[in-house]
Amino acid sequence: QELRATSAPTYNSAKPRLLEVFDEPLPEKVLGAFDECPVALVEDDGFSESTLQYFGVGYDRRNTRITFPLRDITGVLVGISGRTVTDQHPRYKVYDSEFAAYGLAARAQIRKSTILWNGDKVYQESCFRKLTSPIVIVEGFKACMRVWDAGYKNAVALLGTYLSEDQRWVLERVGAPVVLMLDRNPAGMKGMSEVGRKLSKSLQVQVVGEYFGEQPSDLCEVEVQEAITRAKSYARWALEESSNA
Repeated sequence: QELRATSAPTYNSAKPRLLEVFDEPLPEKVLGAFDECPVALVEDDGFSESTLQYFGVGYDRRNTRITFPLRDITGVLVGISGRTVTDQHPRYKVYDSEFAAYGLAARAQIRKSTILWNGDKVYQESCFRKLTSPIVIVEGFKACMRVWDAGYKNAVALLGTYLSEDQRWVLERVGAPVVLMLDRNPAGMKGMSEVGRKLSKSLQVQVVGEYFGEQPSDLCEVEVQEAITRAKSYARWALEESSNA
């Protein structure tokens, strides 16, 4: 079955793709097909069911994947990302043909670069009041939920280590200070350097360069809090990194 494409305009700094209205957003009712608690996130990762419900995380029994809703900056559901629990490849899959099993037309995969996960809530909150608490930027879904559980409700995930122009637009539009807390591996450290360089031109940027474990989801809430309190300015962190290279 031919995949139905969503609109894909070229980047426009005045109206980036994050603000474009998709031709065919997903109906909210599709989340009902995944309305089952992903036990692994509760038993293995220690997330509460209330946190999973807040983020709309569910379980796709048909494809044995934990599901994460993807929303545009207005909060409209535009995609689903599924994480395998049985070592399927790829580990994370943005759904396309899977929708046919739930009575919907197959559709082209939404570009992750147009999604700032949990960014819809942060952006909309900033429309009503100036945000003074920092936006904590992480890589993935679980890291975002862990930081959110630790009390940093302005947590957002890039869904990778790369900062797109669309994501950058949102962060600069909000204007709040940011704290980078990407994974502590070569890709994450490189990402923090590049993301920090871009954002430091317009925003106050701090970096969490050291913490126990490889990613924020390895930490408990108290450890996340302690790590963030030790964050350094991007300029200081970058200078230290270059001297240690």
